[in-house]
Parts: sequence; structure tokens; C-alpha cells
Amino acid sequence: KQWYQRRVRGRKIFVAEEDAQFFGGQVKFGDLVIERLRRAHLNDLENILPFLFLFLLHASTGVAGITEIATLGWIFTATRLFHTVFYLCAAPQPLRAACWTLGVLCNIYIAYQLLTSSY
Repeated sequence: KQWYQRRVRGRKIFVAEEDAQFFGGQVKFGDLVIERLRRAHLNDLENILPFLFLFLLHASTGVAGITEIATLGWIFTATRLFHTVFYLCAAPQPLRAACWTLGVLCNIYIAYQLLTSSY
């Protein structure tokens, strides 16, 4: 929370008029840091929500053991954390793409397991 406050609120730049008035800042669109944070957040939402759906379905159907479910959860979580950090730090693209790919592979593996399992 402190990092977010220093990075966003500390800049006193907001995209909503009411936030700018409340926190004593200015309304500005297109700030590079704010836009990078916004895109990282949207990217997380686009990737985490499908994983949660597949992960919970996978865990509740009994297709896999607890070790496999936990391992997939940890791998996905680690790749998303690293992806977000690399995104915010503007790290070279191969790092971010590798993290994203590993996360998507977790989703594909879970979907494959669900589709090919026989109940």
C-alpha cells in the first residue's frame, strides 16, 4: 500500500476530477507512470480471473491431487507477481513475455486436464 501511495498519490496526478479535488492534485491524462500502472492492473485482471475460474473448477472436480493443484497455484502466482514487477519496472520484454507464457500454460494445462478427464 505504501508503494502505491508513493507512486500514484505522491505524484498528485489523477484522472478523476473528484479525486484531484479531494487529494489536492491535478487532473492529467497520459502520465507515463500512471498509464503503466493502469495497464499492469488490467493485464492482471485479464489473466487472474480466468485462472481462478479454472483453478477452482479443477480443485473441486477431483481431477488432480492436492500436490498438483498447489503446484499449479504457486507457479501461476509466482509468474503473475514477476510479470507485474517486470511490467512496472519496464524490464526487457523477454522477461515479461516468459512470465506471461508460463501463466497461460498453467491455464492451458488445467483446461486440458478438465476436458480429458473421465468422471
